[in-house]
Amino acid sequence: MLAAAELQQMVKQGELIENLALQGINLTACDLAGGIFRQVDFQEANFTGCNLEHCLFIACSLSATAFIQARLQHASFSECDLRHADFSSTTLLGLMFSECNLQHANFSQMQSDALQFSGCRLEHSRFQHAQLNKSVISGSALDECDFTGASVLKTTFYQADLRRYIPREAYFEQVNFFECQQQGLDYRGLTFAQCMFTRNQLDNVNFASAILNRCLFHGASLHQADLTEVQAEHAQFIDADLSGADCSASLLNQSMWVNACLSSTNFDRCQLTQALFTKSQASGARFTDAQLAYADFSYADISHAHFNGARFTQTQFHRSVQQETRWGDKTGMLENDLELLAAENWNTTSQQDRR
Repeated sequence: MLAAAELQQMVKQGELIENLALQGINLTACDLAGGIFRQVDFQEANFTGCNLEHCLFIACSLSATAFIQARLQHASFSECDLRHADFSSTTLLGLMFSECNLQHANFSQMQSDALQFSGCRLEHSRFQHAQLNKSVISGSALDECDFTGASVLKTTFYQADLRRYIPREAYFEQVNFFECQQQGLDYRGLTFAQCMFTRNQLDNVNFASAILNRCLFHGASLHQADLTEVQAEHAQFIDADLSGADCSASLLNQSMWVNACLSSTNFDRCQLTQALFTKSQASGARFTDAQLAYADFSYADISHAHFNGARFTQTQFHRSVQQETRWGDKTGMLENDLELLAAENWNTTSQQDRR
């Protein structure tokens, strides 16, 4: 088998390294920067402390390899077998994995920036207490992928199936979950600071006591979701479906629910000052004992909704549908914006005259 020194010399001479059997080779502290490796068998090789900057690995066997403290800046792995590979406690900058098998790989306590996984298998991989920053995980399998205690910042999960990943005690900030499947997940008590859940499937998710301030749920499905006692001030649920969701006793001041489906949604005892429910479908929703100062239900359907004990201060219900709505004290309600109503009536009359 080729010796480590010989391999290093070949790389320095710019040779393409391919079709070699180098199982178990010890490359500790070697300098292989810029090397190109194609269909090389590196199973159980030791890359600890190795300089692999700008290296390219194509269709290589790298199962059970050790990359601890390796220098992997801007390296790339394409179509490689990296099962049980160990990247723990390593800094990964600009590293890219494309269509790789990373099942059972260990990324625990690693620190990353601009790390990318595209079309990879990450089942049972470990990211415990890892730090992911400005990274991307797209089209990858994540069943039983463990993010316990991880810190995830400015990272994108793109069309990922997260239904069986493990986010226990993780922290998320400015994370973009785009068109992900997250049904039934347990996010109780977790922090999602300014995160985006655009068109996510979040049915039956448990967000109880989570921090969701300034999060965006545009077009998301949250059927039967548990949002009890959450902090979600300035959060946006535009075009979202929260039918049957429980949002009771939550802090939702200045939140936005425009065009949202809120059929039978529970907002009992919520703080909803300056919340915007314009054009929402809130038939059968509950607002018992909710604080609704300066909230706006213009054009909303609140038929069969419950407002017993709700507190209003200049709360707008302009042209809202109120069939069999249940009210308590209506003090502070504004049934219609008179100036807007006059303008709308004038516009309707003007259009009829033109005909």
